Amino acid sequence: EKLVQGQTYTLTWTGGKEETAQIFLVDTKMKEEATSASIVDRIYGIENKHQYTYTMPLSVQPGTYEFQIGSQTSAPFEVVSR
Repeated sequence: EKLVQGQTYTLTWTGGKEETAQIFLVDTKMKEEATSASIVDRIYGIENKHQYTYTMPLSVQPGTYEFQIGSQTSAPFEVVSR
């Protein structure tokens, strides 16, 4: 799947009974290299309604990423330029 910089998407997930959730956007290349900078966007304290409207930051460089939401990890996806 390809996500475009600046576009808005609805992220959905299952599980987790916590009142709040966090979302991390992870650069998979840097994760493979075990670099602590692999998390390129962090969102904390989201009301856990199992969905969130997320806008892909313009600052995110094209490449392969994944979302981590709580203990779940999404399938890898590609971020492309506008």
